[in-house]
Amino acid sequence: MKLQIDIKDEYNETTVTIMAKAWTEELAALIKQIQSPMTKRLVAVQEDRSVLLEPGDIDFIYAESRKVFAPMKRQSVEIKMKAVHYLIGMWLPYVAVVCLQSAVLLSFGHFVYGLELGSIPAVALVVAGLAVCATGLGLLFSMLVSSANMGIALVQVIAMGGAIAGGLWFPYAFLPKAVQMIGKFTPQYWAQQGMQEVMLHGAGLADLGAAMTVLLGFGLAALLLSAVVFRRFAGATV
Repeated sequence: MKLQIDIKDEYNETTVTIMAKAWTEELAALIKQIQSPMTKRLVAVQEDRSVLLEPGDIDFIYAESRKVFAPMKRQSVEIKMKAVHYLIGMWLPYVAVVCLQSAVLLSFGHFVYGLELGSIPAVALVVAGLAVCATGLGLLFSMLVSSANMGIALVQVIAMGGAIAGGLWFPYAFLPKAVQMIGKFTPQYWAQQGMQEVMLHGAGLADLGAAMTVLLGFGLAALLLSAVVFRRFAGATV
């Protein structure tokens, strides 16, 4: 097969012309390749050479000895990916899931039960802050526990305990003073305060400073600690 490329300023668009004696499977594969959308590939290191990986050929991705690997076809190859990018890839999908779940629940409450949401941008801001906080803490806990069962137990204790102390299960004003004091140190309390300010008192974006400071503070602190702990976590999974 011969390839001829002619580049001139007079051409307004790219035109591909194929001249052959007969139609062959090679031509069919070439046409399919040209017409197919561009797919992003990952660059991996195998021995002393770089190889391109198709995303569909990768079973999963994991970190080991502070490097990122992709198992495929009974072998693992190192991917040229920074550990921090792998960490972000672990975190961002769960942020999207939390935001989507919150949007579905709030929409259901609004359209089915007539729940007044107040300012939509303000509600979205509280949801985003809660998503960053919850997923940041979850990412940190996942690296601190030694097993999945321990992680589930830890999350249940923190989630349920924070819900009680934060006033999600019982009216906050009815709780003992000691429990109320503890509740003010939980993300659940500040998420509820933010939602109540928007839905009940008509608060806008400018009125959510305290709630957003606490939620984002929890989330960003957890993410920073996750980045620090991840170096030890990835180095220990040998």
